[in-house]
Amino acid sequence: QETCFPVHRAILAARCPFFKTLLSSSPEYGAEIIMDINTAGIDLPMFSALLHYLYTGEFGMEDSRFQNVDILMQLSEEFGTPNSLDVDMRGLLDYMCYYDVVLSFSSDSELVEAYGGSQSCLDEELRAHKAIISSRSPFFRHLLQRRIRTGEEITDRTLRTPTRIILD
Repeated sequence: QETCFPVHRAILAARCPFFKTLLSSSPEYGAEIIMDINTAGIDLPMFSALLHYLYTGEFGMEDSRFQNVDILMQLSEEFGTPNSLDVDMRGLLDYMCYYDVVLSFSSDSELVEAYGGSQSCLDEELRAHKAIISSRSPFFRHLLQRRIRTGEEITDRTLRTPTRIILD
């Protein structure tokens, strides 16, 4: 039906075996992947509800038609049955597959010495996921939104490499 669903590769790969296999076949960042859904009875609202479930672990009240066990079984046969949201998110954070942002913590060397810190804490980096840090922190959400508005996030380089955020 020629509909595009922008999604987060890391989250779908962590949550669903079907998407993990599908997305690994196109490893480049920002890739457009064409899908053909073969399960009878799955329309756009139902597929959208499936994505909502993979992101949140919950079916909304408007998704009450999912009480139909036959359709749930069809969905699990085609897409696989995810673990609990907590287990999948923990795995996503532990293994950092498909990370798309690097947080760099840089310290002023005089301050580090004054407070008894070691040289190793001068420069630290953490890999993360934009979707997760944006959903958990208004600071990062606004920072990333501002970078998108100014066009910083849409350059050829940023589409192929993780975004670097330097925090002093």
